[in-house]
Amino acid sequence: MKPLFPLTLIAVLVMSQFPLATTAQEASTENVAAVTFLTPGFSYEVKTSQYQTLYASAFMNLAASFSVSSETGTESSFYFDPALALQYRFYYNFGKRVQRNRRTEKNSANFFALSGGTVLSKMRMSSSYFEESSRRPVYHVAGLWGIQRNMPGRLNMNLSAGLGYRWASSTGPLPDGGKVKENHGRLIVPFDMGLGIWLGRRE
Repeated sequence: MKPLFPLTLIAVLVMSQFPLATTAQEASTENVAAVTFLTPGFSYEVKTSQYQTLYASAFMNLAASFSVSSETGTESSFYFDPALALQYRFYYNFGKRVQRNRRTEKNSANFFALSGGTVLSKMRMSSSYFEESSRRPVYHVAGLWGIQRNMPGRLNMNLSAGLGYRWASSTGPLPDGGKVKENHGRLIVPFDMGLGIWLGRRE
């Protein structure tokens, strides 16, 4: 599974080289700070070039775990955990939005992104493992497609989906009834929807 990340990196870098319409020369990324609601936290997006940004967020992650076992029956758990995430974004449709007289301020456009992050959680990685006794880091990397809209009334909306890989130290059972610690990873299909307000001077 480890080759997934470099392959995703190559694919996104190639896509980021596609030429944009000449009218996009009037638009550019900018620094944007926001407070988020659905996953309470704070994000800050830093301009790195005309169409690229570095997006960082610190938030509380909401997750659920479900398992079915002939021994214990059905179990469900919900988690509200601290998390950090980092994305390198490649905005690609500023030109079309300018041509259609649509808002591009505050990085209101579509993007591809390379994403990585960690959540401190007790959540089990699968039904083959136990819930952890204390929070440990759960890491992920992913390639994403997404949209961001920062409305004049300060509404911030982010929507993204993609393909990635998640891994963490997990506690599993031994045949003799004991427990073993091991690293476990799996493919994931991340989907995220965020709402909030952008901060700074109103335009």
